[in-house]
Amino acid sequence: MTEFNISESLKLGYAYDIWFNELQTRNKGSHEIRLEFALDIYRTRMLTPRFF
Repeated sequence: MTEFNISESLKLGYAYDIWFNELQTRNKGSHEIRLEFALDIYRTRMLTPRFF
């Protein structure tokens, strides 16, 4: 499993899954590709949040 930060709001990931039991003869593994795009909806953040 690995993940690359392409930009501040874009990430690309890859994972490979393989079986190590009796199902290995039937299943050769699986590939997964992940694409994440983060939206910065909350541009103003509270620096020191206080809860009273």
